[in-house]
Amino acid sequence: LIAAIVVIGAVAVAADPYSVSSSNGNFTVDSVTMSTSDDHWTAGATATVVTKGVSNKVILAGVVKYRVYEQYQYHFIASGSLNFFECTNKGCDSSKPIALALESPNTEPSNFTMTFTFDMPAIEAPGNNQFKILFWAEDQDHSPY
Repeated sequence: LIAAIVVIGAVAVAADPYSVSSSNGNFTVDSVTMSTSDDHWTAGATATVVTKGVSNKVILAGVVKYRVYEQYQYHFIASGSLNFFECTNKGCDSSKPIALALESPNTEPSNFTMTFTFDMPAIEAPGNNQFKILFWAEDQDHSPY
C-alpha cells in the first residue's frame, strides 16, 4: 500500500513546509518529496510529487490516484489519476513509464520512482489554507498500495 499523506502549511519560509506519512505494502516507500518551481504552495502552482522505494511484486499495469483535502472542508476539493505505463488494447508496456519508472521491469524486487503532478487548489471557504494530499496506487490486480 502506498498511501501517503502530504500535509501542506501556508507558512512563508525559504521553502514552504510539509510532512509525510506513508504505509507500506507490495511497495516499500523510502522517500516522498513534493516541490513546485519556487517551493511555495500557492493556488495554481503545479506541484510535483516523487515517491521512491522498492516494488516487491512484478507490476504489469496500474494507476496512481490522488485527492486534495482542505482543513474544515468535508469533501476533497481536487482529485486525479495517472497510469503507471503506456497502454494499448494489447496491454501495458512497463518499459514505457508515465507515472511509475521501474529500475528492473518484469522482475521483483525492483527499485521504483513514481512521479505525478497536480495543480495546487485555491482556498475554499470555510477552509484555512491547510491542505492534505492523499495518494495511493493500484496495480493490475486492483490491489491498493
